[in-house]
Amino acid sequence: MAQSANCFHRLFAFLSLIYSCVGFGVACLDNQGNARASNRETSNKRLSRIFCIYEPTLVSSAKFVSRAAQLLNSMEKPVCDNLCYHYTSVDTFIKILDGIEDDNFKFHASSIFSLNDPSEMEYGYREIAKLMPQIEDVLSINDMRYKLSGIWNLDPQLSLDKWMNYHIKKMKEHFQHSCVISYSRNRDNLQLWGMYGNNGMGLALGFDLRVYFKEMSPQDGLRILNSTHIDFDTPHALDVEYDTIPPMSLPYYLVRAEYSRYWKAVQGVMDKNEIIDKQIDALSQMVMVAAPFVKHRAYDFEKESRIIQVHKKVEDIKIKSNTRRGLVPYIEVKIPTSCLKEVIVGPCCDFDLIKKCIEIKLSQRGMRDVEITASVVPYRG
Repeated sequence: MAQSANCFHRLFAFLSLIYSCVGFGVACLDNQGNARASNRETSNKRLSRIFCIYEPTLVSSAKFVSRAAQLLNSMEKPVCDNLCYHYTSVDTFIKILDGIEDDNFKFHASSIFSLNDPSEMEYGYREIAKLMPQIEDVLSINDMRYKLSGIWNLDPQLSLDKWMNYHIKKMKEHFQHSCVISYSRNRDNLQLWGMYGNNGMGLALGFDLRVYFKEMSPQDGLRILNSTHIDFDTPHALDVEYDTIPPMSLPYYLVRAEYSRYWKAVQGVMDKNEIIDKQIDALSQMVMVAAPFVKHRAYDFEKESRIIQVHKKVEDIKIKSNTRRGLVPYIEVKIPTSCLKEVIVGPCCDFDLIKKCIEIKLSQRGMRDVEITASVVPYRG
């Protein structure tokens, strides 16, 4: 037994080292890119002028929120066909239980810019950019003035990365981005226990997100292209795509829907500044609603599903401290307590004691039908 445990411990340490190296490599590439960008003040000044002219577009958060919510009004397939698991610490779970209000958990949906992978939004932005030529072919857009695939070619000294970095910087400044809660379809996973489950001393909370959407909205799904009702309080769930955005996937349709809206709005517009204004608007929408659902293939093992909430008003945004990310903006998302179906006790916990404590806490909240099970992962921290 001891030898087996040591073997798994070494395996986990080895895997952790690999992913640390991947993260370090990405960080190094980002640092190199920043250094090169800082040495080209001319192109940065051009970008500054462009975004300065269209600052009102970026400041108009109400408009962004409205259309982002409309884009996410949504999906034609079931949200989830099995339980999705939220790995967390015992301490956080107790706080979640103590915060129940009107039979709803209050989960923190953190800013997409405050997640574990700081380059995640940039990755999603690049993948969205790759879709532009395909969608332009579908929509028969031939005039270069109107193509979103060429907006970062406004000046010979610009590039996609320079444009993207400046655009995202402006979105951060005006809090034009989405907030997410992460789940995994992996029920009892060694790596996830180590990364998110307090190194095996935590819990995995199993939620039925179909029940969640059934109780939060009378619709089973929302329609992407023809929504007539905008519900600012309703979050939306999607499975994360890895490596790229597949054709005909839901993130693809979100991008295509916004491109179609832009193309209709820009018909007949001849003023160059107005065209760029609408292009920045459209790209911001795409990034807000689609970028959170595509990640680098190195994270494929997570099998992640996400609940996304487009922020409403600045006064709804809360701030919390985090040892890894400093200050993290978030918004509260209500999830009915009836969605919780299972609690898996981590492999390094005293199962009998933790189980009894959880039963008492759940019973105090009238939640007596939640199954409590023990992790079968042979990991001892």
